[in-house]
Amino acid sequence: LKQGTFTKAKRLLSLPQQEEVANLKSQISTTLDTTIAGEWFDGSWSALYRERNIVLPNGKSKRPDRVMTRNNEAVVIDYKFGKEEREHIAQIEQYIKVLKTMGYTSVKGYVWYVPMGKITPIGN
Repeated sequence: LKQGTFTKAKRLLSLPQQEEVANLKSQISTTLDTTIAGEWFDGSWSALYRERNIVLPNGKSKRPDRVMTRNNEAVVIDYKFGKEEREHIAQIEQYIKVLKTMGYTSVKGYVWYVPMGKITPIGN
């Protein structure tokens, strides 16, 4: 095999197949149409933060996947693409605690297991 052919084949093997991509798009669309997730993308939030650091008083930082706010309300979402794990819940619980210390009085958190179409509410 030529050098370029091997590199191209390796790259193609690592990419998701078109059928997998189509299935994932369909799953996401269904989830947005039939769950609370639709509200997260409806444009009604006054602020949206994606992958933004929240600096803690001790100097460490946290980076939730998505935070939306309006008035004194905040919603934090973390997207997961693997199996459910206890650490995912603990992660959202930390984000909720931090957002409450920032003055948000109503904070909700969710883990969205995207391929499964499952949304797990945390501390709501």
